[in-house]
Amino acid sequence: MSASAAGTMMSGLDAAPVAPPSRLNGTMSPLRHLATHSRPMEDLKVIKRRFGTTVNDVLLAASAGALATLDEARDIKAMVPVSVEAPDERWGNRIAFVFLALPCSERDPVWRLRDVHVAMRSRKQAGVPEGADAVLGALALAPRPLRRAASRVIASPQLSNLTISNIPGPQFALYLLGCEVKHAYPVVPLTDRHRLSIGMTSIHERACFGVCAHAALAADADRIAAGIEAEIDELLVRAVA
Repeated sequence: MSASAAGTMMSGLDAAPVAPPSRLNGTMSPLRHLATHSRPMEDLKVIKRRFGTTVNDVLLAASAGALATLDEARDIKAMVPVSVEAPDERWGNRIAFVFLALPCSERDPVWRLRDVHVAMRSRKQAGVPEGADAVLGALALAPRPLRRAASRVIASPQLSNLTISNIPGPQFALYLLGCEVKHAYPVVPLTDRHRLSIGMTSIHERACFGVCAHAALAADADRIAAGIEAEIDELLVRAVA
């Protein structure tokens, strides 16, 4: 089965339009850099409640603002893993993907959050995550050549410039050898020709951010981590004003 046939089958992923060229995509090497930041989870919840969004929307909007600090980051496109209810799944829900053009060109953080919330809500109401789940389920039963071709399509920088993932963690304290775990930084894997990813996970009352990057983008990763912090600070100020 050809890659073009796989691309046709992947149309259910709602991946249009094509991701723009970006230095976030390019040649790979084993070298990695992880930039981190953490803050109280309550900060994100205050923003969520004030503006009627979700914590995931806050992460995406803050990431869009941080990515806007890169010189060429105007219409960066993200692949966003989302949970899909699966009653037949023994160990919980399945994960599907939504492709989202981030509003990096919007200068106002609150309007940027609104744009992200509207876009994500419309995709969920249209059943886009469920459609993607159905496509991925069908591919699991497809011949191996088609699965390989489809995997290359999903991982292509033509569909997304980076992955942004929110991984909910335990809402209670964890201990290791009697010591409380204060931080747990996520490392979202880098797929072929994707040189940067953003992840957030929660542990007890902390939100922990990890910006994983190809070593050549180490300075960009540090800038994005700091940018996410600044964006959430600004949203929090606006939320309590």
